[in-house]
Amino acid sequence: LARDAAEDADVFLVAGSSLTVEPAASLPGRAAETGADLVVANLDSTRVSERAAFDFRADVTDVLPALRDATLAE
Repeated sequence: LARDAAEDADVFLVAGSSLTVEPAASLPGRAAETGADLVVANLDSTRVSERAAFDFRADVTDVLPALRDATLAE
């Protein structure tokens, strides 16, 4: 189910994860392989940061509200 959702996603948000625990760690890569734009919000670089359309190196408690506000403003 999660893999199917990742494969169908237009945008895949990774928030506050080091992406080290499987099977969830492979979902962003799978989403990117099937055409999703990756958005990463994490204090540190992740293994998908280089592939991300947006890579926010900040606390998710700051990034997520800002993303919400920017999205609702459109």
